[in-house]
Amino acid sequence: MKGIEAIVAHIEADSRQECGALLQAAQRQAEELREHGRQKQARFADREHERMEEHLAQIEQSRRQLLIMERRSALLQARQAVVEEAFAAARASLEGLDTARREKLYLKLAEAAVEPEKEGEALVCREDRASFGAALQRTYPKLRLSAEPCIAAGFLLRYGAVEVDCTLPTLLAQVRRRKSAQVAALLFGTEDGDEMR
Repeated sequence: MKGIEAIVAHIEADSRQECGALLQAAQRQAEELREHGRQKQARFADREHERMEEHLAQIEQSRRQLLIMERRSALLQARQAVVEEAFAAARASLEGLDTARREKLYLKLAEAAVEPEKEGEALVCREDRASFGAALQRTYPKLRLSAEPCIAAGFLLRYGAVEVDCTLPTLLAQVRRRKSAQVAALLFGTEDGDEMR
């Protein structure tokens, strides 16, 4: 049996040696896998950190842009309020003219709006009917004074179905649409009234 025992002992020794070698190889491989995992995890963490940094930078940029837009919006609203006040002051000034100056202004408006060769009617507000209404009829005999008064300062002209609005609110609204940028430029010193510069 000594021969068999020697063979078994030899097989056991070879098996132990192979198992030891396999175990060492498995441990090396496990360590390599762990190291690879650590490196991969570190790269992932670095990428995530960079991504978060970029995201935070984008949030900060968005916040700054929002603050700029809010500031510009507040500035625009303040400037619009000043322009509103300027046009309101102009309207009050026009509506506050004495009778003679108002008549002169309305006749100048009528000069541009009346079609002297056409028959029509003029609607004049009650307070200007005696002065301006009479002057309008003297200057433009084909216009008759309507019994219906105009409800706003100024006057309306009617030629059949066509109506020409020469009331101060309408005329000021037209001037405002055309001149708001110029008024803003005068008030705020910008070239074109653009407050967003």
